[in-house]
Amino acid sequence: MGKRRVQLKRIENKISRQVTFSKRRSGLLKKAHEISVLCDAEVALNFFSAKGKLFEYSTDSRDDRLMKITLPRTNIEERETRADNFGFE
Repeated sequence: MGKRRVQLKRIENKISRQVTFSKRRSGLLKKAHEISVLCDAEVALNFFSAKGKLFEYSTDSRDDRLMKITLPRTNIEERETRADNFGFE
């Protein structure tokens, strides 16, 4: 028996939805880090929570240039960089 395929639909329970978001966010950031290390690729990842909080990961400190292009209305000093909180090093 293999893994069951998860049906993709919105999770109605607010608490379950937040828990799933947190777990999948961590997994997504881990995968971004892994592909950057294994393939020597530069990776930039931006996404927003349901409440509009910005989460981002970048393998290069030069991501400010990218952020200005993709998110021109975001003040770079106000952004929170979350990559250090996930213990990738």
